[in-house]
Amino acid sequence: MKKIIPALCAVLAALALASCSGGDSFDATVLDVQKTNRSESALVETVQPLEGGSVHRELIWVSVSPAAMPALSPGDTVTVRPDGEIMETHPAQLQAKSVKVKERAAGAFWGTVQEVNGASLLVDRLERTETGFAAKNGGELFTVDVGQVEFLPEIDAGDTVLIRFDGEILETYPMQIRAEAVVCWDGIQAILGADG
Repeated sequence: MKKIIPALCAVLAALALASCSGGDSFDATVLDVQKTNRSESALVETVQPLEGGSVHRELIWVSVSPAAMPALSPGDTVTVRPDGEIMETHPAQLQAKSVKVKERAAGAFWGTVQEVNGASLLVDRLERTETGFAAKNGGELFTVDVGQVEFLPEIDAGDTVLIRFDGEILETYPMQIRAEAVVCWDGIQAILGADG
């Protein structure tokens, strides 16, 4: 059984990538952005519902020329139009004809999950640095309502997560927000390796 699950995941990933490689555009959530002199890349996550209520998540490095990449922030939703085949690496890589912002995140931040309480998370805000994440000066605790998140990943205390929210913050202690999407960085880090 353990051998069947990775094989099934590989087949599903190949099907998902094959559907993108024909030039069809797809929507994704921006997780990270990297810039060099020659190109700009965005690490994005696609989420596809499967039968039985489960979902398939795929990480893709999307590269375009610097002039073709809009200003992006983690949490933004983009539409990516591939320019040819997708390289089946981990994560997958593709050169894009275009990347267009579909929806800007009203609010988004990285944080460490302190507690998981049913449909809410207690999250301590982090700052993204060049080498990873660092605790925010002075600390900011948020109670995050995740009850409306359509595809919520498995989350445990101690996980690093990207929280995309509707922009409204109730200034209580801890502050309260309603999540629109949650991405668990720990699963991504396992795919990217230590240098991710």
